[in-house]
Amino acid sequence: RSEIAFGDRALPKLNRELLGSDLLLKQRALRSLCDLSHSPQNVTRALQEGIPNSLRDLLKDSDDTIRLKAAEALFLFTGHANGRKALLDCNLVKPVAAVFDDKVEAVRRNAHSVLERATRNVAANVAAVVEANLIPVLVNKICTEHHEIQGIALDTLHNCLQYNVAAGLDANAMSLLSNLL
Repeated sequence: RSEIAFGDRALPKLNRELLGSDLLLKQRALRSLCDLSHSPQNVTRALQEGIPNSLRDLLKDSDDTIRLKAAEALFLFTGHANGRKALLDCNLVKPVAAVFDDKVEAVRRNAHSVLERATRNVAANVAAVVEANLIPVLVNKICTEHHEIQGIALDTLHNCLQYNVAAGLDANAMSLLSNLL
């Protein structure tokens, strides 16, 4: 874990470490951020510090652990209403979906979990997923991914179809899903 400052200085320090070039320091900062992200107050402060933008960049990092923990932090953020809203405000839907093809299964699982949680009863996030043309991607992942990720992708698709059935029909979801039965 990273040695973190206390109070108002903790998240700015973590964000500086996330933006730095020291791999070990970034990994430690991400672990600390994940620990802090269970609290809505800390998520709110992280949003104010612009940490979601830092996490977006870290999703493309060459280090597996960095990508894993960045996706995990975003998953923890979406556990809070302000974190789900930040997914839209920071234009994170497409960058998170880009990780669906990551070589590391745990990174892909975290990315799918971010969008599944973000689309639960949040019409604006569902609209962002549909506008990003991710329904066909989700349908494809349901047919090709490992079982655990298939279930998460199916839940995300379910969340989206509750708000926009036409997008699923356009993606030929019904015929592909009936083959899974």
